[in-house]
Amino acid sequence: MKGREPWETVEIEARQEAGVAGVISKRSVGSFHYDKILDEDDRVLLCEVTIFPLLVKRSHKTWREKEQRETRWLSGAQAAALAADAGLRNIIVAFAASYPDSRA
Repeated sequence: MKGREPWETVEIEARQEAGVAGVISKRSVGSFHYDKILDEDDRVLLCEVTIFPLLVKRSHKTWREKEQRETRWLSGAQAAALAADAGLRNIIVAFAASYPDSRA
């Protein structure tokens, strides 16, 4: 989102895509790359994703993309097992190890 800091964008996306709000860290815990296939012409675009942790304080009952998403709370091990990308999986494992009392 132009004109916003990366962590501000993550905070907005968390609300729109997962219906959660809370305290966002301005410090990234890592990044990974993936190939995104564009629907209109099957072109492949290399994307970089930077991860910012969010301490969830509120979970909304309704939100913008609720009908397009499946949400559930997972442990770090469960989330890592579901992550298709090895880079994301590594970030989840490292983050969960740093915060053993958290759900992520």
